[in-house]
Amino acid sequence: MVWNTRSAMVLAATLVGAAAFSTFDGPAAVAWRWAQSATLSPSGSPVVDGDSVYVAVGGRIYGLNRVTGNQLWRFPVAEPLESQFVSGASMGNGVVVAADDNRNIFAIDAKTGAVKWQFATPEGVLGTPVIAGSTVVAPLSNNSLIAIDAETGQARWDKPIAMPDGVFASLATWQENVIVLTRQPAVVSMNAASGRINWTARVSRLSATASAAVYGDAVFVNSGNFISAIRIGTGGRKWEQRVDEDLVFGPAASELGVVSVSRTGKVFVLDLNGRFVLRQGVTVDSVPVAQPSFVGSTLVVGTSNGLINVLDPKSGDVVFNYLVPPLFKTARTADGGSQAQMTVPIAGPATVSGDTMLVLARDGSLLAFDKNIGVDLTPPSVTMLWPNPGDQVAGKPPMEMAFMLSDASSGVRPDSVKIMIDSTEYAGRYQRDGLLTLAISSGGPNQPLMDGRREITVIAKDWLGNETQRKFVLLVDNTLPALGGLPRRDGADAGGGGGRGGGRRGGL
Repeated sequence: MVWNTRSAMVLAATLVGAAAFSTFDGPAAVAWRWAQSATLSPSGSPVVDGDSVYVAVGGRIYGLNRVTGNQLWRFPVAEPLESQFVSGASMGNGVVVAADDNRNIFAIDAKTGAVKWQFATPEGVLGTPVIAGSTVVAPLSNNSLIAIDAETGQARWDKPIAMPDGVFASLATWQENVIVLTRQPAVVSMNAASGRINWTARVSRLSATASAAVYGDAVFVNSGNFISAIRIGTGGRKWEQRVDEDLVFGPAASELGVVSVSRTGKVFVLDLNGRFVLRQGVTVDSVPVAQPSFVGSTLVVGTSNGLINVLDPKSGDVVFNYLVPPLFKTARTADGGSQAQMTVPIAGPATVSGDTMLVLARDGSLLAFDKNIGVDLTPPSVTMLWPNPGDQVAGKPPMEMAFMLSDASSGVRPDSVKIMIDSTEYAGRYQRDGLLTLAISSGGPNQPLMDGRREITVIAKDWLGNETQRKFVLLVDNTLPALGGLPRRDGADAGGGGGRGGGRRGGL
């Protein structure tokens, strides 16, 4: 399933100039969103090669066109596998490689989608298999590594190599070498073809989600509250920088610098020599869910509230953000039930091809953002959550109004959001998860509402400038009990006072 925002005529014109290279710099509308059935949430990133995109979700591996989102091929062609692909894919030597959750690694021809080989592993595969030179290497659940010839599908080593100190799921590569993180903790460089260890570098601590990044002459890794750069050729320490937060996942590195995220959602940016670009860090207001990534001239951090945060790595300013809406309003729970979904977190780091930023979401959908082929002519939508529009309520404290803002094309621009009551602007609080609240409290900035018909106007723009001015009406009667705050899901009142049903009457 693909949702497109571009007409065929405009798309054809875009294809003519597709050879011109440029970089993603945001903001951008969603050009398309592709989705297929997946019973388990995937992880990892899409793999890009020019105008081809490869993704492993559900029971299949897919090749897609970057510009249109249309399917180029799928494996298997007929019925999907009974197993699931949940750990992403890698590409090299003209093949796409992915592991399922039933001890199999598949190599698929990137052009045709035909299977080149299938390898049965002795144990479950922990993470994404990687390709170093002509060798596929994968970490196994019994703390060993396995190596496969990328062309023939035959085992490279006589047997899996045990890593007695334990091995992390995420591997990195450099030329014909694989970079392994162990639970000792240490960073290990190993020749993929022979299994010979080149060097081992000890580090102080690795988080459960640790991974390494390779750029230039260094391997970058988070070690506790230190960002470490290790020389790729020797394993010697190049530099180490301390930050004031406990770091998670792995750093991202490019010519723009090195970036790491903390457990609490603070983003730190250094230059390639380990000097701070943003010494105090930047807060993204939620817990990170994936390794950060450089996309064009921007920095992308995904958070647990479903937000894709796109930042300027030099200033820390928000260039663009987008709240990923669910494809379905309910999601299946582990016990077979269902629960309401408001947003969907991303599954792994964002990646880029030309002007297109590609992000895999945990519902198995793939979003493509592009300022050239994505069109947004629709302003944000606004829903009043509390109280109901037209209700008769008290305008005295404590009183809270709550609204949900959303924009599926380019996202709501936070600094554009305003609330007017009649002709007066009131101080609202807009959160990056789309919730807008306005509180009237004793001693607060917002004055109580006088009796009568009050008109509330919520004003918001998306990142491409489309504006909405949504109006709601409340009938204020201050003889009623105080309204209180937005009720929580358990029925308790979040703000005191009247609570659910208290202090309001059905109105218009």
